[in-house]
Amino acid sequence: MATDSVTIGGSTYQFVANGTASAAGDISLGTSQTQALANLAAAVNGTGVAGASTYIAPTVAQTHVYATIPGSNQSTTLTFTADVNGLAGNAIGSTTTGGHASFAGATLNSGTAAVAGDNLVFSGAAGGNQTYTFVHSLSHTATAGEVVVGATADAPGEATSLTNLKQAINGTLAGLGSTYSTGTTANINFGAADGTPGSTLVFKALANGTTGNSNAVTINGGHGTVSGANFSGGLVGTALTIGSQTYTFVNQLSTTATANEVVAGTLAQSLTNLAAAIDGAANTGNYGTPTVANTLATATATPAQSPTGISFAAVTPGLAGDQIVATIGNQGTGGSGTTLSAFTGGQAAIAAPVAAAGNSVTVGTQTYNFVTDLSATPTANEVVVGNSEIVSLQNLANAVNGGAGAGSTYGAPTTTNTSAQATAGATSITFTALTGGVNGNTIASTEVGTANTFGGATFSGGTAGSANDLLTATDATSALATINSSIQTVAGLRGTIGATVNRLQSAAGVITNQVQNLTGAEDGVRAADIPATVATLAKYSILEQTGISALAQANQQQQLVLKLLQ
Repeated sequence: MATDSVTIGGSTYQFVANGTASAAGDISLGTSQTQALANLAAAVNGTGVAGASTYIAPTVAQTHVYATIPGSNQSTTLTFTADVNGLAGNAIGSTTTGGHASFAGATLNSGTAAVAGDNLVFSGAAGGNQTYTFVHSLSHTATAGEVVVGATADAPGEATSLTNLKQAINGTLAGLGSTYSTGTTANINFGAADGTPGSTLVFKALANGTTGNSNAVTINGGHGTVSGANFSGGLVGTALTIGSQTYTFVNQLSTTATANEVVAGTLAQSLTNLAAAIDGAANTGNYGTPTVANTLATATATPAQSPTGISFAAVTPGLAGDQIVATIGNQGTGGSGTTLSAFTGGQAAIAAPVAAAGNSVTVGTQTYNFVTDLSATPTANEVVVGNSEIVSLQNLANAVNGGAGAGSTYGAPTTTNTSAQATAGATSITFTALTGGVNGNTIASTEVGTANTFGGATFSGGTAGSANDLLTATDATSALATINSSIQTVAGLRGTIGATVNRLQSAAGVITNQVQNLTGAEDGVRAADIPATVATLAKYSILEQTGISALAQANQQQQLVLKLLQ
């Protein structure tokens, strides 16, 4: 009745008259005992719609207990259950005031840690501390690690318990929220599989190697046994390291996909699988799926049909592969690794560059600096070192001549050399003075660095007469002959042009006459004497009519004469 109250844990619920709930913790009595209990249950659970006719949420929210109404909708009892399984709920107290309601016990009890309450603990360096606890039913508040125990203690019940535990350890979605709690995550280091069907489970580290050996598994509660207190038997497999990638032989791949694991078998199978892993060849379960092809070397198992050996080759041709080191680790724990000889025998695929970054070449007054890459800020006279001698020389020649490649193979601000031009060959470059004669002999070329070599520090070999410099009688005569030949050429061109002009002028005169005649005819038409022409037309019209009249009168006279004769 109104004024009765119930205290559960730290929350107090006060019954008030129907429709008058207004303060924190008020519970409306409703129209029946069943409705009053339903309102109390809704307040405890925080469900339904709060209001004057139902309940007002208490100041202290209930976080340890939830309420259920057993039986039919006409039930006269209410059951309180701790939110979380185990013994902790036994300490939650409940009291009533007013004498109009009673509860079975002042303190919640019956929580146990028995068969439902047994737990399995994984502990150690790799296993972390993951605990799985058996319960009759999952806690109302999702609690990680809870596993529903089988309904009976017989074989079917045991099989159900083990299946539920296996699902929790493996994180099987099918049992999430029903056979184990939603707060549980798959064990990151171990997996569970059926041993003897219905009676045992087998636990296995997810990753190969000795890491799992340091982990322990224990059962608390006394209703199960573990055959081994610690995991054991993991081995460090034989490993081969090429560059930065290490390949480890294993009897079978880890449950968790692991890069660079190679399945061992017969010698031929092992070598074939290793070659496939190194080359990133088609994977049919013979090496770990995350494995990527080695970026430094390729492998070939030989002979192809039944391999007894394996050979490695650098991916990049040339001398770089000679620095790749391979290491073999021994089988089992405590063994020392063996470092194989570095790859050898690589040959430069192309000739070494003629220039190296930091070297420079000066031609006349301009200095060209070899660089690996052009500066971010465009810089004059930078020349990119190519991957071969001919490429480096061509880049230099383009920079000297102002040729193709500005901004890519040499600095964009570079200007054409004012003293010489360059011609690149396969292994050398030739500089030629822009000015003919002996003047070019004073142009100097120098180099800094040991990668570049040029034939001379100063241009030489320029001779008088290599151009018409008029320094000798022969040069003067040659110059006169050249001038006369040029004059004759000009005269011939002038004659040809004059004849063409004459033909054009003649055609223009004909066209002019035609234009004049056409204009005169047009003027005659436009200037006709219209009045005189009209007068003449009237005159001749009158004369025509007069003649016709005279002829008519003459005909009439002839008719009169004929009439007289009649």
